[in-house]
Amino acid sequence: MDSLFALGLVLIIGLSGGLLSRRLGLPSITGYVVVGLLMGPTVLGIVNVEAAANLNIVTSICLGVIAYLIGTSLRTKTLRTLGKSIAWITLLEAIGAFVAVAAVLILVTERFMPGYPMKETYIPFALVMAASAAATAPAAVLAIVREYRAKGPLTSTLLAVVALDDAVAVILFALAMAVGGLLAGTGIVGSIATVALTPLVEIVAAIGIGCALGFLAVYFLRLVRSREMVLVLVLGAVFLCYGVSNI
Repeated sequence: MDSLFALGLVLIIGLSGGLLSRRLGLPSITGYVVVGLLMGPTVLGIVNVEAAANLNIVTSICLGVIAYLIGTSLRTKTLRTLGKSIAWITLLEAIGAFVAVAAVLILVTERFMPGYPMKETYIPFALVMAASAAATAPAAVLAIVREYRAKGPLTSTLLAVVALDDAVAVILFALAMAVGGLLAGTGIVGSIATVALTPLVEIVAAIGIGCALGFLAVYFLRLVRSREMVLVLVLGAVFLCYGVSNI
């Protein structure tokens, strides 16, 4: 399937699903998710695997813009006021999800796939999946906040937690991979301390890249006179930041 045809099809039918979802009193994002699931390769196959893979660049663009929009929704004054609450909610929410998913998966996999050594199979699998579960998908949260134009302390806390818990999830995932590899007997690269510090270094580096490109974009804003050029500058900065971070 042609990639542009697939993209157009997804946009038009997805919009129809969003409008139908609103008619039913649900957020538009619900319709988007249902339509995407139905059209995807695993259900009706209207958009095949090859076309879906070719649309990965669209996913990257959307994630970059979503991250930028979450950043612009946060205010330093609000963060100072709600800082302790945000920190505790982020830690408890991420670690709570990690512990709950790990515990349930260990019990479930042992029951449905008996006969394997727990230390080498069930626990490593549960740790890695639990670390993934600690992350929050920002797209749905931001879409609902924007659709209902929600404002206030709850919304500010929610957006901050969504932005920060992914960083916690990265650290948990690195530790889960290290411990899981150790238990499974595949070994780990370097020491536990090195494994723990690597995601911290990546997160700090990402913040540095974002700050540098942000200050650079603000500098160039002085030379921009029209809203259209501002849009080009902002999108260019977001894509550049995403690309540099990937590299």
